[in-house]
Amino acid sequence: MKLTNQKISQLFWLFLILHTLIWTITPVFIRHALDDDFIEAVTWGQHFVLGYDKNPWLPGLLAHIGILIGGQSGIGIYFIESIFIAFGLFSVWRLMLYFSHEIYALIAVMMYEACPCYSIDLQGVNDNYILIGLLPLASLFLYRALQKDFIIDWLIAAALTALAIMGKYDAVLFAFAVFCYLLIHPKRQYFITSYKVWSGILLFILILLPNIIWLTQHHFMTLQYAFHKRAEFHTSSWLTQAINNVNFIWQTVLSFIPALILFLFALSKKSAAHKIRVCAHETFIFLFWTGFVPIITLVTLGFVLGLTLHREWGTTFLGLWSAFIILRLHPPVSTQSLKRFIVATFIILFFWPIAYLIVSLQHDKGNFPGKEMAEIATQIWHDHYHTPLRYVAGDRYTAGYVALHSPDHPSVWMEWNSSISTWINEQDLKCHGALFIQDSGHSRLHLFSGLNFSTKIRQQFPTLIVLKPKSLPWYRNRNHRPDPTILMGLLPPDSKKCMHVER
Repeated sequence: MKLTNQKISQLFWLFLILHTLIWTITPVFIRHALDDDFIEAVTWGQHFVLGYDKNPWLPGLLAHIGILIGGQSGIGIYFIESIFIAFGLFSVWRLMLYFSHEIYALIAVMMYEACPCYSIDLQGVNDNYILIGLLPLASLFLYRALQKDFIIDWLIAAALTALAIMGKYDAVLFAFAVFCYLLIHPKRQYFITSYKVWSGILLFILILLPNIIWLTQHHFMTLQYAFHKRAEFHTSSWLTQAINNVNFIWQTVLSFIPALILFLFALSKKSAAHKIRVCAHETFIFLFWTGFVPIITLVTLGFVLGLTLHREWGTTFLGLWSAFIILRLHPPVSTQSLKRFIVATFIILFFWPIAYLIVSLQHDKGNFPGKEMAEIATQIWHDHYHTPLRYVAGDRYTAGYVALHSPDHPSVWMEWNSSISTWINEQDLKCHGALFIQDSGHSRLHLFSGLNFSTKIRQQFPTLIVLKPKSLPWYRNRNHRPDPTILMGLLPPDSKKCMHVER
C-alpha cells in the first residue's frame, strides 16, 4: 500500500495524539506520588509571585493550573507537560513541511520517540518540558516571520521566547542565538529599521521586565542558585571543569543517539528511494543557529566561566537536530523502509510505558507515602487545635506533600526561610500556628532531614511541641527499603502575635 501525503499526515496526528494520551495517563497509574520537582513547582504555584529561588514564575504557574485541572492525582500536570511536548513535535512537523516533504517531516518528528528525554525523563524534571515545547515553536514562528514578515509572527516568536526564559533561564541562550542570527542575516539592515521587529523586541522585554525587577529586589537569588549551587561557579579546578564539560557534550549527544538508531530504520537503497527536494542553504544556517548554537554557547560558557554543566541543560535544545540531520543527509527513503520505520516507532511508543512501569516498581520515588503523611499531619493538627492548618514548615518537598494533599492546603514555609518563601508573613504564621515537618532522609535537602529539629529551629521557636516520630510504609516496597520516618512538631497559635498582625 502506497503512503500518500494525506495518510502520512494522518499518521503524524495519530502519533501525536497517542503520545499525548499515553504520557498524560501512564504516570497517574504508575506513580503514587508526584516527583519532588513537581511538588516543588506546586508549592511555588500556591502563591504566584514573579520569581522563585530556583526558577522564574512559569513552572509554578503551570503546575498550579495543572492541579486546578486535574486535582491531586497530578493528571492535569502530566497533561500540560504532554501538550508542551506536542507543541515541540508539531513545530518540527510544520518546519519540515516548509523545508521539504511529508516523508521527511514524519521521520523528523517520530525520531524523538526513541529519546527518553521526551517521555520518561520528563517525569522528574519540572521545567525541561517547557523549553522542549516552546523553543521549536518559537523557531517555527521566527521562520514564518523571516519568510512572510507578518507582525503577528514576530510578536508570537518574541512572546514564546520570553515565556521560555520564564520557564527556565537556559532559554536565554536560544534568544542570544536568534539575536546573533538576525545580525548576520542578509536582511539585517531591514531588521534594524523594521517596526515589526522592534515591536517583537518590545514585547519580549515587557514579558521579561517584571521578573527582572523581582530579581533586583531579591538579590538575584535565582541566578545565584543557578551559578553557585547548580553550576558550581569556579568551585573546581580547570581540569575538573574541562572533564565535566566534555562529559556534558558526550551525555547530550548520547541522549540523541537513540533517535539516530531509530532513524536507520527509515533508510533504503537509492534505487528504491523517493526523490525528495533539497532545501535551500539558508535553511541549514537557520537550523544551525536555532538548534546548535545554544548548546555551543553553553559549552563555551562552561569552559570560560568554570561551570559544571548538567545533561538536562543540553537535552532541552535537541528539538531541531533531527530536521538538520535529515535535511543535511538527504537520506533515501522507500515506501517499505518508511513502513518499517513507522512500525518501529509505534513499538517504542508502547514500550516506554512498560519500561517505566518496570523501573518504577523497583525503586521509583513515586512510591513515597506523601498522601498518607498529609492525612496524618492534618488530623494531628485538627485534633490539637480544631482549626484549619494554615501553615506547614520544613523542607520544601516533605512540607509540599502536606500542602498538596491536605484538605486545608496550607502555605509552605520552605526551609524555615522567608527570603525564599517570599509569601510568608512570619507574624501571621506565629499567630495561627504551624505544623513543622521533616523526614529521616527521603528529602534531597539533607540539612533538613533526620529525627531531630535543628538547634537553631528549637531556639527560634521555644514553644514548639515535638511529637514522636512516625514511620509510614512505602506505597510499594519490593526492595524492602526502610520505611521513611517522619518527624513532626506543632507550633501553637499565639493570640499575642495576632495583635501585631492586626496592627
